Amino acid sequence: VVEKVNNFPPLPKFIPLKPCFYQNFGDEIPIDYQSLVKRIYHDSSTPITPWLASKDPWNPTVDL
Repeated sequence: VVEKVNNFPPLPKFIPLKPCFYQNFGDEIPIDYQSLVKRIYHDSSTPITPWLASKDPWNPTVDL
């Protein structure tokens, strides 16, 4: 039996948390909808990226 390793959400290595779910677009989402789901995922995760990049991970109250 092959055990699936959780890979979602993708987290940076410096965060001491592990992914909670297994996600495989190729296995779980019909091919007709894969590009739509990926586009929605990337569009919804984009607004948080600049916020994360602007924060000091060691002192979350200080903006850089």
